[in-house]
Parts: sequence; structure tokens; C-alpha cells
Amino acid sequence: MNESGVREIVLLRHADSAAPAGVAGGQTDWPLTPAGRVTAAHLAADWRGPPPARVIASDLARAIATAEPLAARFGIAVEHDPDWREVGLGAWEGRAWAEIERHDGARLAAWYADWRRLAPPGGEAWPDVIARVRRAWQRLVSAPGTAGPIVVVSHVGAIRAWLEACAGLDADRATAWPLPTLGGVKIRHPGSHPAGLPAIAALEPAVPVGAARP
Repeated sequence: MNESGVREIVLLRHADSAAPAGVAGGQTDWPLTPAGRVTAAHLAADWRGPPPARVIASDLARAIATAEPLAARFGIAVEHDPDWREVGLGAWEGRAWAEIERHDGARLAAWYADWRRLAPPGGEAWPDVIARVRRAWQRLVSAPGTAGPIVVVSHVGAIRAWLEACAGLDADRATAWPLPTLGGVKIRHPGSHPAGLPAIAALEPAVPVGAARP
């Protein structure tokens, strides 16, 4: 928290994971790719500004492995919070979308048409994701203030849920928010008002995957 009492928080999407293209990833616990591990290390090495006071990650391996180098550089431990997980896709997890369409096409079509209300079989409905992300956010902004920024490493679905539930964006704007790997949201939150809407800005990835680095 800075001198004006404003909390500085960064929501980051994890680095590149080993999830195959065309597969329903969800909460399947994919590791980072070798390139993802490299860019996570670069994120830590190239960090500019005040040292993070806290580094939080979902409890999925790709988020933890992204967060660990940054936390290690500044001598703090990664805190694990499952409420920042990706959207759970239930019985569809780890299966190719083309296979799901062949074998469960009716339910998939219904979900595509009304995903904000319906859940995949055994998975999460969007209101459930909104509820857990809001719960994680309230814990974050209700905790005692910190001298440095807080970094949260999460996932596309959870960050989009946060944009709707906690930043006041409508569904179209939240869906359009750019979230490349290691991209995310820069947040300035009025620390004395936990329920207040934060000021937000798009966060470009510090080290885009595949980019040359001196």
C-alpha cells in the first residue's frame, strides 16, 4: 500500500503451459512448457519497481511454477489459493473439443449457447466461478495493507470473472480484455474501501513467449 492508502495489485495469467491445442484444459494440472519456465524466470529477473510484498498463485502447477521464480527472487513464499483456479470443465477436462462434440454434442451445443448459466457435466457454472473469485478478492483487499504490490498468478477464466465481478466490466468488455500469457491487469484499489471499484489498466506481458531477449 502506498502513502495514499491505495493498494497496488497485479493479476497475471500464468506462463505458457503444456496443454495441447484443441483440448478442454480447465483445471487439468498441466505443467509449464520449457519456454514457459524460461519466461517465468525472465519475469522475475526483469521485475521493475517495488519488490512484491506477497505473491499468490492458484493451486495449479502452471500458476505455481510461474510465481515461484518471482517469489524466490524477493525471498518470500508463494501463497496458494484455489479460488484463483481456472474454470472447471468437469467431465470434458483433458478431452479434445472435437471428441466432445462427437460424443456429447447436444450438451456442448447447449453450453455454448448459454455458458453464463449452464455448467459442463460435473463442471462449474459461471456464477460459481464469479462467486469464488469475488471471495478471493475480498480476502485480498480486506487483509492488512502491504508496503509493496501484491502479485496474483491466475488463469484466463478467473481473471475474466474478476473483471466482471470486481472491476465492474460488462461481459463483452471482460471477454475482450487482452490476456496473453504473462499478461493481465494492473490494479490500484482504494485500500480503505474493500468493496470499492478499483482503477484498472491492461498489463502487457513482461516477456512475451517466444520473444527475443537480450
